[in-house]
Amino acid sequence: MKTLNLTLRTILLTLALVGTVTSALAYDFVVKGIYYNINGDEATVTYKRQYKEYTGYNGVYNTYYENDCVGDVFIPETVTYNGNTYTVTAIGEYAFYDRYATTALSGISLPNTITSIGSSAFRGCTGLKSISIPESVTTIASCAFDNCCGLKNANISKSVISIGDFAFRDCTGLTDITIPNSVTTIGQYAFYYCI
Repeated sequence: MKTLNLTLRTILLTLALVGTVTSALAYDFVVKGIYYNINGDEATVTYKRQYKEYTGYNGVYNTYYENDCVGDVFIPETVTYNGNTYTVTAIGEYAFYDRYATTALSGISLPNTITSIGSSAFRGCTGLKSISIPESVTTIASCAFDNCCGLKNANISKSVISIGDFAFRDCTGLTDITIPNSVTTIGQYAFYYCI
């Protein structure tokens, strides 16, 4: 029985370790400092997951999301990697999330192939001054621009039908935003603490 327990424990520990290593690689490839995940012939802009200890409100944590992008960033319609070309169709969750609320990302140009902006995609990007949502985007997920306090204007296209909870919360610098008639759903606290 001891041998069986030891073997089972070893197998479970090995599986947990493999799962941890896999989750550390949150992306499939990197091109010009931008991380991407592949889904068939499509690519989603994503992040690099780092394991470093930091203290949060509820204790000590050992992971955070990071993207190496600095300044004005251009997201292409297509990206080529290992001889394959992928259409960039989404900005994934946490793609440019700035946990430290620095000013690294100052501008972003999104292609007309993007259909969604994921949860917390630009959260904490305090250096971001303006955003123009392409005509192809239908969904802005929860917390997408949360705490982008440097954001002054947001141009939401007429294709957007849904703005998630807390999407623009704490965008205290926001002075110019137009919500088109196409928007049928605005989540709770989507514009909370916007002055």
